[in-house]
This record gives sequence, structure tokens and C-alpha cells, in this order.
Amino acid sequence: MSKESSKKRVILFVVLVIVVLACGLYYWNAYLSKTKIDLSKNMTVHYIGISGLASIDYVDYHFDEETTNRYQKFLQSVSYQANKSSHLSNGESITITSDYNHEIAKQLNLRIVNTQRTFKVSGLPYRYKKGTEIDKSLLTELKNQAFAKLSANDHNDREADSFSYYGTYFLKHQDFDSFVLIYKADHHKDDEMEHSSKYYYYQVVGIDSTFNKEKIGKGKYVVSLDDLEYEGHDVTNETVIPLALTHLENYYASEVTKID
Repeated sequence: MSKESSKKRVILFVVLVIVVLACGLYYWNAYLSKTKIDLSKNMTVHYIGISGLASIDYVDYHFDEETTNRYQKFLQSVSYQANKSSHLSNGESITITSDYNHEIAKQLNLRIVNTQRTFKVSGLPYRYKKGTEIDKSLLTELKNQAFAKLSANDHNDREADSFSYYGTYFLKHQDFDSFVLIYKADHHKDDEMEHSSKYYYYQVVGIDSTFNKEKIGKGKYVVSLDDLEYEGHDVTNETVIPLALTHLENYYASEVTKID
């Protein structure tokens, strides 16, 4: 082997070493020396509303205390966009894309990875398709509450009202559902031999899958209690009840179903 050939081999080797070192240095500066922040791994989506009408409330980025304190300025710059943010339903897929201040990330020597993640929407409260889906024990709680309020609302000393439970109806409206308990009131006047009957309603608005005994007890639903009327007249005939419920409280009900 000639000296010239050996010299070329040495030069080539040196060049290769320099290239390897340069690549290693670049890799170190670009990756290994930077702190990796995985945005999608620590992402949680929070929703508000019921299935079909729900919206994204906010997106959380969870990090350990040390990371949060050390890179607070960067984390405060993180924002997100969703390919769909409203009218969400259980089982639907949405994609969240994160954005951040690139200059701050550079200053803090951060390497940001996985800025996009797809979620399957789940855990949203949902509207009942049928009123019969409700736990029957909840109807018992409603009956007790309704009867107590009806009795407390009877203050006319000249009349003795005898209330009897008639039935419970499930009403489907455009954006919400409700239960309406119907009670028949028999009126007896003390000083006259007169007897008349009419119906009262006890409506609980906003019924969905979150309906439970605790919410009933704490009064967390909008409740209406009044005489049942149809076309401006008291309902005294049970056959008119479904018609009266269709426009109860000026809310149009597309479905009125007796469930109990």
C-alpha cells in the first residue's frame, strides 16, 4: 500500500469521525439536551351538557408539580383547537390539536411532542329514549314529594281536598324531557252538599340519566305545581289529560307517554 493511499484513508477516517461527531452534537442539541414535553399524554377533555348537545368545556394538561412549577410560563401559553366542539354525543370521536408559544419553548430548551390526540366522547349524561328506563324507586320518591307539596298547598278552610294519585307521564320536548305526576282532587264544601273534581300536575323538568334520589331530595330540578288546564279551563275529565300535557307550561311536548 502506497503512502499516498494510506494518507487518503486517514483523511477519510478523520472526515467520517468529524461527521459522526457533528451529527452526534446536533442530535444532542436538538433532542437529548432538551426536556421533552408530551402534550397529548397529559391531556384531558372536560365536557358540559348532555349527549347530543354537549360542548367542550375546557382541556386540562396535567403535569407533575416540578414540571408545572419549572415551566409554568410555557404551560400558560398552551392552547387547543378541536375539529368539533359542540353538539357532541357519547361514542363520537374528536381530535384535539394543541398549540403553544414556540419562542418560549425554545428559550426553555423544550422539545414538544405529540400535539394532537383523538378522544372518544364518553361519560356524558343522556336523555332517556323512554320514560320506562327510569328506576321505579325514583318515581316513589317523586310521588312522596309531590303529595307533600300538594297537601301543603291546600289552605282553603272552606273546602276539604282529597288527593289521589292518578299517574305519571313522560314528556319529550325538543331540548329536554320531564316527568309529570297527575293527582285528582275531590272537593267537598262543608256548608253545601257539593262535590267536584279536577286534576293537578306536578312537573319535574330536565330529566336525564343523572336523575337520582339525592337530586330529588335537594330540589335540584325545576318543579311546577298547579291546576291542570286545557284551553283555559280546568281539566275535570281524565280523557283530556294527554292533550293538556302536550302544551303544559307553554312547552310543546312531541311525545306524551303514561309510564305508571
